[in-house]
Amino acid sequence: MNVDGTHIPHFMPGGVGSVGKLTEDEEVRMGFKISKYINELDDELKDRFKALKALQDLVHEADEEEQKEIREMEIEFENKYKEIYKLRDQLVTGKADCDMALVEEFNVRAEEMKDEDYDKMEVVPCDVKAIQNTPKGVSDFWLKSMLQHPVGSTI
Repeated sequence: MNVDGTHIPHFMPGGVGSVGKLTEDEEVRMGFKISKYINELDDELKDRFKALKALQDLVHEADEEEQKEIREMEIEFENKYKEIYKLRDQLVTGKADCDMALVEEFNVRAEEMKDEDYDKMEVVPCDVKAIQNTPKGVSDFWLKSMLQHPVGSTI
């Protein structure tokens, strides 16, 4: 029941109930059902519900456009991450030499982040004994990473 006592079906905007993700065929049938229901309303209500239905259709179209654009962006970033992860894997496994441009990028960012509290910060040195005297790679990178993570440190 609506506030004024009228009943709004669950499939109408403002109706109670939830409609899950419908197939395209189900959406078409639901659209016909809603249109028929609206056309059978009293004349004094019909235009309001037609307007509400048209607004809901606009919301639905915007949702579909948003989801499409979000997926396109996800694909774009998945490809960016894929390349970064590939480079990281090559460095960690020793399949690639250290890229000095990345080292310089680190140095620039580190310098930019320095502030008055930088020298006061306490840092526990990383144990690098396992990779000393090895020319490439970081053999225990993932183990150290997991153990440094708040969840992994409880193991």
